[in-house]
Amino acid sequence: MSVATRPCSPDLATSIALLGAVEDVVVLLDREARLCWMNAAAVRQAVATCDADPATLLDRSLRDACPAFADVTLDAAIARALAATDAAQVEVVFVMRSGPEPLQTRVRVMPVPHGVALVFHELGDTTPLRRAEAERSLLRAAVACINDLLVITSATPGPDGAPPIVFVNEAFERHTGWHRDDVIGKPSTLLDGPGTDPALIARVHEFLRRGESVRAELMHYTREGREYWVEMVIVPVYDADGVHTHWVAVHRDISERKALEEQLFQAQKMEAVGRLAGGVAHDFNNVLTAISGFSELLLEELPAGSGPHEEVQQIRAAAARATALTRQLLAFSRKQIMRPRLVNVGGLVRDMERLLERTVTEEVTIRMTVAAFTSPVLADPTQLEQVLLNLAVNASEAMPTGGMLTIEVSDVALGQSYAHRHHGVQPGHYVCLTVTDTGVGMDRATRERIWEPFYTTKAGGTGLGLSTVYGIVRQSGGYVWVYSEQGIGTTFKIYLPVATHDVPEFEPAVTDVGALGGTETVLVVEDEALVRDVTRAMLVRRGYTVLLAHDGDHAVRVAADHFGTIDLLLTDVVMPKANGRRVAERLRMMRPELRVVYMSGYTEDAIVHHGVLEPGIVLLEKPFTDEDLARTVRAALDAPPAVVPPNR
Repeated sequence: MSVATRPCSPDLATSIALLGAVEDVVVLLDREARLCWMNAAAVRQAVATCDADPATLLDRSLRDACPAFADVTLDAAIARALAATDAAQVEVVFVMRSGPEPLQTRVRVMPVPHGVALVFHELGDTTPLRRAEAERSLLRAAVACINDLLVITSATPGPDGAPPIVFVNEAFERHTGWHRDDVIGKPSTLLDGPGTDPALIARVHEFLRRGESVRAELMHYTREGREYWVEMVIVPVYDADGVHTHWVAVHRDISERKALEEQLFQAQKMEAVGRLAGGVAHDFNNVLTAISGFSELLLEELPAGSGPHEEVQQIRAAAARATALTRQLLAFSRKQIMRPRLVNVGGLVRDMERLLERTVTEEVTIRMTVAAFTSPVLADPTQLEQVLLNLAVNASEAMPTGGMLTIEVSDVALGQSYAHRHHGVQPGHYVCLTVTDTGVGMDRATRERIWEPFYTTKAGGTGLGLSTVYGIVRQSGGYVWVYSEQGIGTTFKIYLPVATHDVPEFEPAVTDVGALGGTETVLVVEDEALVRDVTRAMLVRRGYTVLLAHDGDHAVRVAADHFGTIDLLLTDVVMPKANGRRVAERLRMMRPELRVVYMSGYTEDAIVHHGVLEPGIVLLEKPFTDEDLARTVRAALDAPPAVVPPNR
């Protein structure tokens, strides 16, 4: 039997004639959904699938005739087709369960006069279907689990030129505070805010207009207004026909990385500015040494009370003010000499309470919260007092109408997570000094520059207060961070490492001023001619014999040519060709009992370690006075000689 049919109406007979040439499996159902005709392919399928005589299947429902075709989706499609008033057709996919393996079945359901035709286009293994469904389930689970924000938008721009959002993942909801129902249909610029670069957004839209992928870093905002940085990658999505239908954007929160980059940039900038400031201070200190030194020599020659005497006094006073500025520059550049000892920061803060009360304005109230016990830190107490005074003055000026200045001291432990978020921080135990005010606060631009020397927002300010704080804290091995919001206030947090050892204190011998001077021979090595001349003049007036050299090689030649005793080497530290330490070592090979005094306006690794003088080193800090020079030279000459083996 090539076909199976029962007597039917002329209209169905016409449909049979039209469908007879179709090679796919085709069956016809009458108005009562009873099987009335099967083509040859259907007959063969019925025999193979239902194991029945096709003639016995006629006048029965499809479900009854062959249970393998029982499917609610197919039943519903047949019912709709029989009830339809037009010739609309639908395609149904269902799983026919017959035999050892289920088959994926695609059926086209077509209304025909007085019935419905079913054309079975394809019978196949459901493995691809099941694999595709498994892949879709896996994809949904993966999208739900990833921490990156996934946003899918339409390829067609909205009225504002931005494509509307059609999908966001769970991470988007968690991170931004926006629920997906609130953002579907909204423009993709929903997350932009005041800190988002409009020029960058315009470039992104230009790439999208050309249909190109784009990568960008920009600032976004949560629903509550919190800002965060994202690295955004946008790629186009095409359908099977190659039509661009959507954009897929992956947003990765890089706020932590940007913060670390900003900290690194700030640290590098401060290091560069510090080197510049230290170099300027070094050169300027040489000039100030000459100015103040020659001023003192002139004052001795001019009669007290005379006009010239008073004018030179003004020159000397101006040099003293300039010296104070260079000291602040050296503090910022971490090139000043430290005299560290074990310090109880809590006790230091309590001892300064009355001084701080006199420093701030009357409208400012000071509140101190100092832990009962704080670990000792290794620092210069005078410098720490300067740090606290600078911060208190800065806070007071930020509260012109009054407010609260809170100072807190406590022990803290900084872990790996904190160190990871703050560039350069080493995990460990610290003493935290916190200074908080309720003042006007600072904007981002100001916060980024507050540590720079000479940067100030105050009329008449020097811009060296906070830069000095920065330098002292960093040279003490600590860290300082600032947190500030406009209209709310500012908090400075200083972390000083807990001391693990002590440094023996060295107190220089006090020499009677009247006894200064001598007849010994001093070799002065200095590359700056003005400093050489003023130093020679000061020493000669004190009775010393002075030999001069402008660098290390010259000093060796002078020492070799001098047949008498050289009692003291007075050498600059920072010089071309060879530093002062190297000059001293070369001369001591020739004269082992030679005493040495270094002079410098700037610490240098040759004689210090982290700002602390090495044991046995005597340093005369520039700019120095006649009395400073005389005291230091006399103390060094009176000290026992430090015999250094020639093979050192």
